Amino acid sequence: MARYFFDVHDAALVRDEVGSECLGQDDIRKEAMLMLLALAKDEIPKEGDRQAFMVLVRLEANSTV
Repeated sequence: MARYFFDVHDAALVRDEVGSECLGQDDIRKEAMLMLLALAKDEIPKEGDRQAFMVLVRLEANSTV
């Protein structure tokens, strides 16, 4: 299994220093979607302000998937 890193971009870049092992594209997509759901739940202001999040997935060699 390869290790993938899920970097989060919102107001700033937060690099994933640990990574997650995934079997393939379906696992990578699932992991990214779960991360976005958790971010939306915890980070979006309750007042309804707009917030954009992006998860970029990369390999250890820093190439984006």
